[in-house]
Amino acid sequence: MLARVQERLKQSATGIDGVLVNNPMGTELLGRRLITVHALGGCGMGESVATGVVDDACRVFDMNGTTHAGLYVCDGAVIPRPLGVNPLLTISAVAERALALVELWDQDKYQEAAKAVKDRLAGLLAKNPNPFGAKPTEKDLAFYYARIGEQALDSSGADPATPQFQEEFDRLVYFLNRVSFCVDRNICDRDIADNYFQDYAASFWRYFRGYAEKRRKQGEPAYAVAIEKFVGDADVQPTSGN
Repeated sequence: MLARVQERLKQSATGIDGVLVNNPMGTELLGRRLITVHALGGCGMGESVATGVVDDACRVFDMNGTTHAGLYVCDGAVIPRPLGVNPLLTISAVAERALALVELWDQDKYQEAAKAVKDRLAGLLAKNPNPFGAKPTEKDLAFYYARIGEQALDSSGADPATPQFQEEFDRLVYFLNRVSFCVDRNICDRDIADNYFQDYAASFWRYFRGYAEKRRKQGEPAYAVAIEKFVGDADVQPTSGN
């Protein structure tokens, strides 16, 4: 069989005015040892379910065009076409690019911090319903959410924030700053960071932008600047008229 393969390769090379160079591992000098190569493809990366099995973040598409939560393929199967020899480093880089921040985010300390902030905001929203009626403006909503964020971190109000909650909040600020630094320094892929964290960061910033501005006025001019840069001012409404 190998002889037939070799002959067909020789014919193909001749047909394009090429010269077949035999694999040196198959020579008598090197013991005629057979080798295998990395299999590629099978779950190819594409822009949509129509062109691939996974997206650029290695998430598996469902039939509706979105992706299955928590389902990833991160090996050579996602590579849609041949690579240069040896593809190991490219396969590894794709997997690490897809999951570096996700793996960090999935750590218990960040998941617990996210839950603590989510639960506190939910409690305050329930106690302080939107006062602007059925059709609030974007400016009204921005002011409302900013006030909720300020209450969430107020340690002297009717429902004071505990030191433990402040620690959980600071942990999220650290993580989102780290996402921004990673993207800004081209360590992480911008599209992947956006896919995983842009919506969360924008929601977080909508609640806590006012708090960040207060910290800056109190002598921390760089507080959460990286988060603001990652979210982008274009999609965030002002928190007050000032």
